[in-house]
Amino acid sequence: MPGMTNPTGKHRPKRRHHGEGTVVHRTDRWRAKPWSAVVPYVDPSGRRREMWLSAASKAEADELRRRELARLAKGIVRSEQTVGDYVTAWLDTVDVGPGTWPRYRAHLTERISPTIGDVALRLLTPQMVRSALIRWNGAPQTRGGTLRLLRAAMRQAVADRHIEHDPTAGIPYPRVPRKEPATLTAAEARHLIATVKGERFAPILVASLGLGIRRGEALGLRTQDVHDGYVTIAKSLRYIPPYLRAEGEGPYRLTGTKTGESREVTLPAFVAESLRERLAERDAEQRAAKVYAPNDFVFCDPTGNSVPLETLRTWFLGALKRAKLPAIRWHSLRATTVTLLLDMGVDLLTIQRVVGHRDIATTRRYVGKTPAALRGAADKLGEAMG
Repeated sequence: MPGMTNPTGKHRPKRRHHGEGTVVHRTDRWRAKPWSAVVPYVDPSGRRREMWLSAASKAEADELRRRELARLAKGIVRSEQTVGDYVTAWLDTVDVGPGTWPRYRAHLTERISPTIGDVALRLLTPQMVRSALIRWNGAPQTRGGTLRLLRAAMRQAVADRHIEHDPTAGIPYPRVPRKEPATLTAAEARHLIATVKGERFAPILVASLGLGIRRGEALGLRTQDVHDGYVTIAKSLRYIPPYLRAEGEGPYRLTGTKTGESREVTLPAFVAESLRERLAERDAEQRAAKVYAPNDFVFCDPTGNSVPLETLRTWFLGALKRAKLPAIRWHSLRATTVTLLLDMGVDLLTIQRVVGHRDIATTRRYVGKTPAALRGAADKLGEAMG
């Protein structure tokens, strides 16, 4: 009859619907957390499974159940994949240059994997990341690069719905002390050019100082890139580690520039003259050679092949020694160009466009000592004060 209830309770309504999980009290006496939230889920392979989440009380277990169901409702994939496995798989899908790839692998194998690589991706917390950051080896800039890589991977994990929140969010990068780059003065640069005049690699040095181009961009310069009054910087010659080379490929590959963009740089008169002499010399070598590589490189060996980086480095260190100048890296020539232009009054935005930096903050980091600019600023301030 209406209003009557079944005394056996057989037809009482369920407290929870199918798929909402349950809370179970475990009778094992040794358990510190005797309650468990049992939550059903479907794993990535499509199989139905249950997760058991331990709790100290019934209320805590029920809260864990509701929280996990809410997470699953958002489409978060329930996976036991570790941080190391996920970052490794993610790296295989990232499109980076051959020069960047070894550095990324080092971040993973030398710092991420030994510290948090075995942690389940879903269990990684900001506290774990901060603790790992302290234990990572290397200079602050190196550890910052590792954190930057991990952050990019975790953001992708959020987008892939493997985790709900990025555990690296809000963690600051290690502070990198500002170091003034090693540069040459204008007098030292002129002296170095005069010292190597007539040597085979001298035009590469002149182009690097006069255009502020990267070493790979200088070696990747082709005759088709040289125009009347300007050059187009569109390619870069990069060393390729053996494990990244295609079958039959040599140690060097012509790729895009570091930023992936091309730019036009106006030729100073001394650079234009040096390039004209080099192109005339190249034409003579091509006519004299029995076999000449069809690479179209402006700077190459007598048979048209690319200049090995180690050969150029050895020559450069010898040139500095002959000129009685301190040993610096080839990349310091680029910082020299930036510093000399700023010292002569060229604004930073124009310098950024000349050297091809992605942002002006990078250009600022290339600035060394600028005595003329500082002297000019002091004179102007003195003039303003009477």
